[in-house]
Amino acid sequence: MAKSLGRGIPVKSGLMVGLGETRQEVAGVMRDLRAAGCDILTIGQYLRPTRHHLPVAEYVPPEVFRDYEAFGRQLGFPYVFAGPLVRSSYNAEEAMRHAREQSAVGGAYGATATDGGSGRLGAGGRVADRLREVGPRAAAERVF
Repeated sequence: MAKSLGRGIPVKSGLMVGLGETRQEVAGVMRDLRAAGCDILTIGQYLRPTRHHLPVAEYVPPEVFRDYEAFGRQLGFPYVFAGPLVRSSYNAEEAMRHAREQSAVGGAYGATATDGGSGRLGAGGRVADRLREVGPRAAAERVF
Protein backbone atom coordinates (compact mmCIF):
# COMPACT_ATOMS: atom_id res chain seq x y z
CA MET A 1 0.00 0.00 0.00
CA ALA A 2 2.76 2.46 0.91
CA LYS A 3 4.48 1.81 -2.43
CA SER A 4 1.27 2.54 -4.32
CA LEU A 5 1.23 6.06 -2.85
CA GLY A 6 4.45 6.77 -4.74
CA ARG A 7 5.94 8.91 -2.01
CA GLY A 8 9.21 7.08 -1.51
CA ILE A 9 8.00 5.50 1.72
CA PRO A 10 10.30 2.58 2.68
CA VAL A 11 8.36 -0.65 3.26
CA LYS A 12 9.49 -3.10 5.95
CA SER A 13 8.52 -6.64 6.86
CA GLY A 14 9.81 -9.30 9.23
CA LEU A 15 9.87 -13.08 9.52
CA MET A 16 10.40 -15.44 12.42
CA VAL A 17 11.96 -18.79 11.52
CA GLY A 18 12.34 -22.02 13.46
CA LEU A 19 8.69 -23.12 13.41
CA GLY A 20 9.14 -25.95 10.90
CA GLU A 21 9.30 -23.96 7.68
CA THR A 22 11.56 -25.11 4.86
CA ARG A 23 14.36 -22.98 3.40
CA GLN A 24 12.43 -22.98 0.11
CA GLU A 25 9.33 -21.59 1.85
CA VAL A 26 11.37 -18.76 3.37
CA ALA A 27 12.94 -18.06 -0.04
CA GLY A 28 9.46 -17.95 -1.61
CA VAL A 29 8.22 -15.45 0.97
CA MET A 30 11.34 -13.34 0.43
CA ARG A 31 10.70 -13.31 -3.32
CA ASP A 32 7.06 -12.35 -2.80
CA LEU A 33 7.97 -9.53 -0.39
CA ARG A 34 10.54 -8.09 -2.76
CA ALA A 35 8.13 -8.33 -5.70
CA ALA A 36 5.59 -6.41 -3.60
CA GLY A 37 8.11 -3.60 -3.06
CA CYS A 38 9.42 -4.42 0.41
CA ASP A 39 12.69 -2.54 1.09
CA ILE A 40 13.69 -3.65 4.59
CA LEU A 41 13.50 -7.26 5.76
CA THR A 42 14.24 -8.71 9.18
CA ILE A 43 14.57 -12.45 9.78
CA GLY A 44 14.95 -13.75 13.33
CA GLN A 45 14.77 -16.95 15.34
CA TYR A 46 11.40 -17.79 16.90
CA LEU A 47 11.83 -18.20 20.64
CA ARG A 48 9.05 -19.76 22.69
CA PRO A 49 7.88 -17.05 25.11
CA THR A 50 6.11 -19.45 27.52
CA ARG A 51 5.30 -23.14 27.69
CA HIS A 52 1.78 -22.23 26.53
CA HIS A 53 3.12 -21.15 23.11
CA LEU A 54 4.28 -23.27 20.20
CA PRO A 55 7.60 -25.02 20.80
CA VAL A 56 10.66 -24.22 18.72
CA ALA A 57 10.89 -26.75 15.89
CA GLU A 58 14.46 -25.83 14.94
CA TYR A 59 17.21 -23.55 16.15
CA VAL A 60 18.37 -22.16 12.82
CA PRO A 61 22.19 -22.12 12.51
CA PRO A 62 23.94 -18.75 12.05
CA GLU A 63 25.21 -19.74 8.60
CA VAL A 64 21.62 -20.14 7.38
CA PHE A 65 20.86 -16.59 8.54
CA ARG A 66 23.92 -15.41 6.62
CA ASP A 67 22.62 -17.26 3.58
CA TYR A 68 19.23 -15.57 3.99
CA GLU A 69 20.99 -12.20 4.03
CA ALA A 70 22.97 -13.05 0.90
CA PHE A 71 19.84 -14.27 -0.87
CA GLY A 72 18.01 -11.09 0.13
CA ARG A 73 20.80 -9.01 -1.40
CA GLN A 74 20.60 -11.10 -4.57
CA LEU A 75 16.87 -10.34 -4.72
CA GLY A 76 17.62 -6.64 -4.41
CA PHE A 77 16.57 -5.87 -0.84
CA PRO A 78 18.39 -2.68 0.17
CA TYR A 79 18.38 -3.81 3.82
CA VAL A 80 18.30 -7.36 5.16
CA PHE A 81 18.91 -7.99 8.84
CA ALA A 82 19.04 -11.72 9.64
CA GLY A 83 20.28 -13.46 12.76
CA PRO A 84 19.17 -15.50 15.77
CA LEU A 85 18.46 -12.42 17.89
CA VAL A 86 17.11 -10.12 15.16
CA ARG A 87 13.62 -8.80 15.84
CA SER A 88 11.31 -6.74 13.66
CA SER A 89 12.54 -3.44 15.10
CA TYR A 90 16.21 -4.44 14.66
CA ASN A 91 18.18 -1.32 13.71
CA ALA A 92 14.92 0.13 12.38
CA GLU A 93 15.78 3.71 13.26
CA GLU A 94 19.12 3.61 11.47
CA ALA A 95 17.70 1.82 8.41
CA MET A 96 14.78 4.24 8.11
CA ARG A 97 17.00 7.30 8.61
CA HIS A 98 19.38 6.14 5.90
CA ALA A 99 16.51 5.29 3.56
CA ARG A 100 14.99 8.74 4.05
CA GLU A 101 18.35 10.46 3.49
CA GLN A 102 18.93 8.51 0.27
CA SER A 103 15.39 9.17 -0.91
CA ALA A 104 15.80 12.91 -0.26
CA VAL A 105 18.86 13.09 -2.52
CA GLY A 106 17.35 10.81 -5.16
CA GLY A 107 19.66 7.90 -4.44
CA ALA A 108 18.97 4.26 -3.81
CA TYR A 109 18.63 2.93 -0.32
CA GLY A 110 21.83 1.79 1.39
CA ALA A 111 23.16 -1.73 1.33
CA THR A 112 24.44 -2.25 4.84
CA ALA A 113 24.07 -5.59 6.53
CA THR A 114 24.36 -6.92 10.03
CA ASP A 115 27.16 -9.22 11.02
CA GLY A 116 25.17 -12.36 11.79
CA GLY A 117 22.81 -10.55 14.11
CA SER A 118 25.53 -9.12 16.32
CA GLY A 119 24.31 -5.59 15.76
CA ARG A 120 27.54 -4.40 14.13
CA LEU A 121 26.78 -2.59 10.91
CA GLY A 122 29.24 -2.21 8.12
CA ALA A 123 29.64 -2.58 4.38
CA GLY A 124 28.20 -6.06 4.46
CA GLY A 125 30.63 -7.67 6.91
CA ARG A 126 30.90 -11.42 6.50
CA VAL A 127 28.11 -11.43 3.91
CA ALA A 128 30.16 -9.29 1.56
CA ASP A 129 33.23 -11.46 2.18
CA ARG A 130 31.26 -14.62 1.36
CA LEU A 131 29.78 -13.07 -1.77
CA ARG A 132 33.26 -12.12 -2.96
CA GLU A 133 34.44 -15.69 -2.32
CA VAL A 134 31.64 -17.64 -4.01
CA GLY A 135 29.35 -15.13 -5.72
CA PRO A 136 25.71 -14.43 -4.83
CA ARG A 137 24.22 -17.27 -6.86
CA ALA A 138 26.42 -19.93 -5.23
CA ALA A 139 25.74 -18.50 -1.76
CA ALA A 140 21.99 -18.62 -2.36
CA GLU A 141 22.02 -22.05 -4.02
CA ARG A 142 23.70 -23.58 -0.97
CA VAL A 143 20.47 -23.26 0.99
CA PHE A 144 17.81 -22.66 -1.64
